[in-house]
Amino acid sequence: MAARLTNIIAVGSLVVLLFLTLCLVDLRWSTAEYTLATILPIMLIMVLVVILCNKNHIKWSVSDVLIVLY
Repeated sequence: MAARLTNIIAVGSLVVLLFLTLCLVDLRWSTAEYTLATILPIMLIMVLVVILCNKNHIKWSVSDVLIVLY
């Protein structure tokens, strides 16, 4: 179940990022920036659900911790 959910989230993330490349760029806040600001928290919640559903223990490295803190 968790592997299938992970694949769905990965493909969905790629589709969203590809969609953002098609949006027009403005001098001020563009549609792409509004969409990205809306989608990022949703993606974060979905990734946390996948991590919680995954029955394997997560092995954190130093680079993983730095990326999460960033």
